[in-house]
Amino acid sequence: MDYSFKAVRGEQWSKATFTATIPFIQLGEICRVDPEVQRRADPKRMDEIADYILDGITGKRFMAGFNSIVTSLRYSSLNYNEELCEVKISTRGKLYISDGQHRSGGILKCVERVERELETAREENDTEALKYWAHILKRLEEMKLSVLIFTDLTKEEEQQLFHDLNNLGVVVNQTQALNLDQTDPYNRIAKHLSHEIPQVKKNGINKTSKTLSDKNKEIATLGTWNNCMRILLNGSSDAEMKQSWNDTWNFDDKKAICNEFWSAVLSILPNEFVDKEQYMITKAAYLQGIAAFGHKIIFEQNIPNWKSVIYKLQDFDWSYNNNSYSIYGGGSISDKKNAKTGKTIAKFYFKGTRAAITSVSQVLEQYVK
Repeated sequence: MDYSFKAVRGEQWSKATFTATIPFIQLGEICRVDPEVQRRADPKRMDEIADYILDGITGKRFMAGFNSIVTSLRYSSLNYNEELCEVKISTRGKLYISDGQHRSGGILKCVERVERELETAREENDTEALKYWAHILKRLEEMKLSVLIFTDLTKEEEQQLFHDLNNLGVVVNQTQALNLDQTDPYNRIAKHLSHEIPQVKKNGINKTSKTLSDKNKEIATLGTWNNCMRILLNGSSDAEMKQSWNDTWNFDDKKAICNEFWSAVLSILPNEFVDKEQYMITKAAYLQGIAAFGHKIIFEQNIPNWKSVIYKLQDFDWSYNNNSYSIYGGGSISDKKNAKTGKTIAKFYFKGTRAAITSVSQVLEQYVK
């Protein structure tokens, strides 16, 4: 018995390759991982991919799809019918993954999860659930993944293939990835507000860099701006870690709150607030601290006229000279020469991101009291 897949023949460095389309439900049968060729798998990452697939099928998110996984055929020869554009592989043959083990594992977990739900529905004689999960399984059975198959590779060549695939490519940083993402609601809010709030549009949100230098006059990277939306709406600094969107939330309502909050904050900041030589405001952790303060007054304290609380900050000392943060989280004073004036002044620095978020939020809260 053979596996048969539609495929196109190619060649890379004198090695025959075949790009096949393999059904999701067959990946678990034919794909394997050799720990001597691959890194250790991350089960959490596979679960996230399984969630991604199910959310796409059920319409909870826009699903863009997967790129090809790269494999090496072992224990079998491959027969290619050029006229039919079809490959045949013996069932004893296995495709060992050089790139894409988490995608393959996530697909397998997704299929297993749906099959379990289907079995539970049968056991409980739940007609509606049975119909629902049977439909989801049918959708999975219709889905296929592009798989690049190398043939006649030694294990050393497979190891080199893994190395080259994972080290020679340019890694996309968080900011660049977010700029292309269309699914994350927090990110959509962040990108919308970067164009809709006049002061944000004027100074700009950087959509390419991982961090901003002190000479950069933009307000934040898109990664930081995204985190600010998460923290404002969720409250915890753990919102940085991809906290999920609450399904009961209305996107436009949450976007309006973010717009109102940041517009109010920007209206009371110094004219040159983007000057990182004078102010800490546009430091990544500091902005997130302002967002945490916003969550407290809007969602935790439920202050109806929360904008009036923000307006109390008009005379707040936003400069490095304000050392009151040390009371709420710690930091250190450092002497630094101002690039414009040439004068050496004492500047307050936080010890870390979490300390900064906590300190900024608590100092602002204490000041408005």
